[in-house]
Amino acid sequence: MGTLVGEVKVGPIIYRIEEVPNLNSDGAMFSGLIHYQDGLIEIEAGLGDQAKEVTLLHEVIHAVLDDRGVKEHDEDLIEILARGLLGVLKDNGICKRFYPGGMNVDGERDGEEGD
Repeated sequence: MGTLVGEVKVGPIIYRIEEVPNLNSDGAMFSGLIHYQDGLIEIEAGLGDQAKEVTLLHEVIHAVLDDRGVKEHDEDLIEILARGLLGVLKDNGICKRFYPGGMNVDGERDGEEGD
């Protein structure tokens, strides 16, 4: 399973990306959380690679909306956008930044062979 690495810049804020086991807030479990003031995006470490990718993009969309002054976020719409945009990014070879060695157009990390 891959590990998300690094950071992502949204507007003037650089968000660190960290994987956290058993990610929760106020007793509720989450796949991802964004901490705007701390510049931090947390992703549940136990997720599979594809779920991590969708979750990261979901949280980045929250960051973009917040940066543009949109404070009310429709979770269903954000999830639709995250899944749709991830497909566009993968299909066009744009998903290389968040995995060491990059990701090829088949969605596999470079150096891995598909089935």
